[in-house]
Parts: sequence; C-alpha cells; structure tokens
Amino acid sequence: MTKRLKGLLLAAVFIFAALVCGACDSGSQEYVPENSVRIYRTDMGYSELTWEYYVPKAADLEARIYEVLERLKSTPESTVYNKIVPDTVKIQNYYFGQEGQLVLDFSESYAAMETLQEIFCRAGVVKTLCGLEGVDGVEFLIDGRPLILNGDMMAGVMEGEDFIDNTGEDVSFRQTVLLTVFYAAGDGSTLSSVRLLIESNGTRSQEELAIEQLIGGPAFETSDYRATLPADTKLNKILVRDGICYVDMSEEFLNGMEGVTDEVSVYSLVNTLTEFTAVNKVRITVDSESVKAYGTVPIDGFLERRPDLTDSERAGEAGE
Repeated sequence: MTKRLKGLLLAAVFIFAALVCGACDSGSQEYVPENSVRIYRTDMGYSELTWEYYVPKAADLEARIYEVLERLKSTPESTVYNKIVPDTVKIQNYYFGQEGQLVLDFSESYAAMETLQEIFCRAGVVKTLCGLEGVDGVEFLIDGRPLILNGDMMAGVMEGEDFIDNTGEDVSFRQTVLLTVFYAAGDGSTLSSVRLLIESNGTRSQEELAIEQLIGGPAFETSDYRATLPADTKLNKILVRDGICYVDMSEEFLNGMEGVTDEVSVYSLVNTLTEFTAVNKVRITVDSESVKAYGTVPIDGFLERRPDLTDSERAGEAGE
C-alpha cells in the first residue's frame, strides 16, 4: 500500500481542526472522557459524520477492537444519529496483516451499499478503529477479497487522517494526501521529484491521483519543471496486484512531449508509481493493448524504477 505520512502538514491539520469544531455544539466546550474513543455515526440522511465518546472496558488490544466493533454496530445513544455499519453488513473476521494493518473481512452485502453510504461507513469505521492505540491502519476485505473502489481501484490500507470529518451541506469527503511525483527538469533529460499536497474526495486511489498530476503538469508557477505526458492523455485503468501496477493509458500517451526525452516521459510514470510501497514494477498498456516501445524506449515488459534519471527534489502544493 502507499507510504503513509503521520501527522501531515499544518494545512491538513488546520482544515481538520476547523471541521471538528463544526461538529461540536456552537459556543460550548466539548468534554472528552479519559481513555475514550470516538465511535463515529451519521445523521439519518447520510449528510454528516459525527461521533459519540465511548470508554472501552477491555484491557488488551484484541478485546478492545472487538468491543469497539460491537459498539459501532450498536444503536447510537442519540436518536438523531444512525449507526455507521448497517444491520445488513456483517464483519465476518478481523486480524492483523503482514504490514501491521488491522484487516476487516466484511460480508458480501457490504458491496450492496449505495456509494454515499459506503463512503460514510468506510470513513467512520477507519476513523473509529484508528482511534485505538495500536491500530495505525485498516484494510477492508469483502468476503475475503480486497475492497475495490471506482471500478478497479483497490482501497488498500487506510488511516484515520485519510478522511476529514464532514459537516453541514457539503456531503463529499475530502482526503488530503502527500504525493511524490516526477516531472521533467533541466533540458528535459532528467527527472526531479516534487512533493504535492493533494485534496481528493477519497474515492480514488493515490496511484490514480499521482498519474493525474503527471498529466496535468506542475500546477504551481515554475520554470524549473515541466509536464512529461501530453495534457489530453487519459488514464483508462489502473490496478495494483502482487507488487505490479498495471496502467492502461489512452493513445495520446504515445504522442510524446516536445523538449522531453522518451526515457524521461516513460520513467516519470514508473518512478512516480514505484514511490508507493505496494509497487515494485509497472506494466504499461495503451487502450488495453501491449505496445513494444514509447519512441526509442521499450515498454512491452515490466518496468522497474530508474533512480539514475532523477536529478533533484522540490516541494509544491496542488489541490483537486
């Protein structure tokens, strides 16, 4: 899964703090019980994420997880809020994965939820469980299979910070992530890594967001960096499986970029995707077909990272 950065950037913290304050009663102080965890809920119309405080009685982590999961499925104390996990959805099993993440295996009925309800459920469950000391990330399975978003995007390991609390009339979640992408630098024969703070609605994978930044080119004003992929290129599909990121691009991808070498164009994509811990190699296709070469660069196999093309690093910010 993607590299996770704890306690990200002040901008994200300020946004989160402002929205949390919006969830409290106006003009009142919030009492936080000692050793408590937030049990996330929604309103009846699934337009707001809120919480109730709960103090787990169990001492060891596994028992606390069980207790909190039971609480998540329980009826909220306030009659104006709804439980985050519907009665039709069952948590069949849970365990810690190889990366230390808490894995939840839901029943097949999870996939039957409407999009907005599923987003609220996912956000509420992840934020609740990550409130427990010892739980840093959560992965969802559906009847033993990874949760797939937006057609073929794996949700992967999620953290509480991936979801910003939602209040008021805006029913879309905002996910704030820090990505590293590689743009062309200098005379177009080298790559520079650029760190971008991106806001998304939380329904797309970070790999997809990263490729979008490559296609769009640098959003900040600079003469030091330039786009490596044509602006009319479209990402058809992307899937990460067994350490390989399968990327299917539209035919515009092959048009190349003036002033940028073929190697830089190809490996801006490869180096960007291999920034994610779950990706070791990249397989590129065009409109679902294998292509022998991008100009002078072979791309019909599994491509590995090229650190020798990387020149420098710079920090920047962008918003969706």
